[in-house]
Amino acid sequence: TLSPQVAAVGSIAFNERDQVIVQARATGYVERLHVRATLDRVAKGQPLADLYVPDWVAAQEEFLSVRRMQGTDLAPLDGLVDGARQRMRQVGMSDAQIALVDRSGRTQPRLTLVAPIGGVVTELLVREGMTVAPGATLFRINGLSTVWANAEVPESQSALLRPGAKVQARSPAAPGAVFEGKVQAILPDVNQTTRTLKARVELANARGALVPGMFVQMQFMDVRNQKALLVPTEAIIQTGKRTVVMLAEQGEQSGESSGRFRPVDVEIGIESGGQTEVKRGLQLAQRVVVSSQFLIDSEASLKGVEARLNVEPAPAAANTAARHKSSATVDAIGGDTMTLSHGPIASMKWPAMTMDFKLPQRGNTGSAPRALKAGDRIDFEFYMDAENLPQLTTTTLLQTEPKPTAAAPSRSKP
Repeated sequence: TLSPQVAAVGSIAFNERDQVIVQARATGYVERLHVRATLDRVAKGQPLADLYVPDWVAAQEEFLSVRRMQGTDLAPLDGLVDGARQRMRQVGMSDAQIALVDRSGRTQPRLTLVAPIGGVVTELLVREGMTVAPGATLFRINGLSTVWANAEVPESQSALLRPGAKVQARSPAAPGAVFEGKVQAILPDVNQTTRTLKARVELANARGALVPGMFVQMQFMDVRNQKALLVPTEAIIQTGKRTVVMLAEQGEQSGESSGRFRPVDVEIGIESGGQTEVKRGLQLAQRVVVSSQFLIDSEASLKGVEARLNVEPAPAAANTAARHKSSATVDAIGGDTMTLSHGPIASMKWPAMTMDFKLPQRGNTGSAPRALKAGDRIDFEFYMDAENLPQLTTTTLLQTEPKPTAAAPSRSKP
């Protein structure tokens, strides 16, 4: 099971999904401001400002008058009461404020705005004495129960990350504290200078120790359930064009390595912890070369070794052509040819003739051509080369019998 682990650094930012805006729902005047500075911390339900709303007074008086009339002996006024309640909603009163007027029996011209969530006031657009219009933004509050950590991940490691992966973060501002989270998204934005992608991580921040601008070190821990075929990363040889693994071949009977190796093209996946996923090219339980003195340290020499291991040399014509033998008399030797007068050659169906033969190539056995001279009798062997010309392979000088010499007269003693 592969568990990719990537380390990265990042900066803390507000969680934009944990953000609220407090607006005025009616025209009013700011009588009192409870929060007076940005970045002040507020708790959920904490008062923010008191507004005096004149438009509410007339609607509330109408509602209270109709309700008092409903208690007399006159005809039922339920329709008028509902209409007055609807007009209070139209001027911007909430159901809770309408219920307070109904319960108390008094007008409530003042409105106290409270924080809908706990967090930090990031925007404050109101001051005491100001007149506010309906829909005007008064406060912007960001929660701190969770924060975002924007991690800078190298482009080459972005494939190891996926949304939902677990993350652990540490900050110098909170020594010993570990913040748990998960990858929320891999943002489709590449930094052209650093060639990094941003991974948006959502971290739990119950105590509020992490604030925007802090740096954190993050460890991504993605546990994948599916199993993969893994080999040590150092066994992978990448030539630039191919990815190769040296496979140790096993003996037919012993099952152990036979001392012979062959390269295998593989398709690799992700790498983590010194292990690399092999998607294609290998099978379970095969033995691969991890390290040895013949491992290649440069791409150029690797290419040469790879070619020698992968490509079997094509057999030359000299190794496969049929051989023919005969005897002949040397007529002449010049350049790279030898003129021979030979007898019939049955294997070639040639009659006796005089013709040129190409001299033997270096490394062939037999008498060297330079040791022969016109008039010598030789045994020779040849084949027909790719150009359909006779090519000598060996020449052997035949020994001739020495001419008899006159015996010296014997001398006798007187």
